[in-house]
Amino acid sequence: MKKLFLLFNKLYRKKVLFSIILLSIALIFGIYGNYKIYGDFFKSITTTLSYFGLNSPDKVNWEVLVSFILIVIVIFLGTIVLVLRNKMDVFLMKNSLKDKNIVLFGFGEINKNFLENFKDSNREENIIVVDKEDKNFDEFWEKGYVFLKKEINEELLNLFDFENTIDIIVALGNDRINIDTALKLLDKLKDIKTETKLIVHIDDSDIGEIFFEKMEEIKQIENKNVLVNIKVFSLKTEIVDDLFDKYVFKLVPYEYARLNGDKSELKIAILGNSDLNLEIIKRIFINFVFPNNLKIKLFLIDENEKEFLEKVKYETNFSNQKYPHIILQSKKLTYDLLKDKNFGCKMI
Repeated sequence: MKKLFLLFNKLYRKKVLFSIILLSIALIFGIYGNYKIYGDFFKSITTTLSYFGLNSPDKVNWEVLVSFILIVIVIFLGTIVLVLRNKMDVFLMKNSLKDKNIVLFGFGEINKNFLENFKDSNREENIIVVDKEDKNFDEFWEKGYVFLKKEINEELLNLFDFENTIDIIVALGNDRINIDTALKLLDKLKDIKTETKLIVHIDDSDIGEIFFEKMEEIKQIENKNVLVNIKVFSLKTEIVDDLFDKYVFKLVPYEYARLNGDKSELKIAILGNSDLNLEIIKRIFINFVFPNNLKIKLFLIDENEKEFLEKVKYETNFSNQKYPHIILQSKKLTYDLLKDKNFGCKMI
């Protein structure tokens, strides 16, 4: 059954290529057959092209008959696929469901990276991906994964068998949409009898904490036995965690700070006014507290250096009294600054 499904899935997803091949064969047979009948190359072409309007041939040999039949088949199947596209997608989904399913809402970089890692593992769970836009999913079709081009609404959610769903990842590229989708999913999941992990991507850490608390409140109000494990994650936080755990702490001279902290300072340059860099700066404020009053000088480098400085002060609630060990200094991003060997600080 699985081999049959994969074959059907491959043919369905390669329908354009499949149609081109059939039509090419039809044109070759039609032109050749009509040339045998009329002996006129131009007339054989125009006569063959008329078959695309479903004009039946006046004179027939076996080549012309094959050509006309192939064209009718392609037009008929193309119409069926166009009219029943959504039903075909649902059919593929329902016929691929297993007792352990993973559903991904959104096919951006986050969920694509998940699939890249998943397909190289030995796990056997079924994968269903939902996105409202057409995406290049070809590399995953051969694994039997299903892609649904659909809006996420009540009609779509009713298609899923959440009793057999173990993991759901919501990463649609927008915090508000992710939260709205997660709330809709919780409404469906609160009554199921099996445990499900609901993972929601929220970039804004403050919103993430509020959302998590709200979800827990809903679970308690609706049903104390709701079997949903909710996890909120931020790609920025994951990246910064990895950066600090693997690299940053190894570069910070803690022993030197212990011995010479009152005589020197640690210089760090943050290049670019991005949300990710702001997350790094917040982590520096929290984690970079050294003995002997070691000063940390943060160079905030950007084309609009003043805006960058004000943003950092606002987001960190910076003051000299609150963070006496940190010195902020903004610098305009220029070529001369980057090539200055005397700038003397670590770039991030």
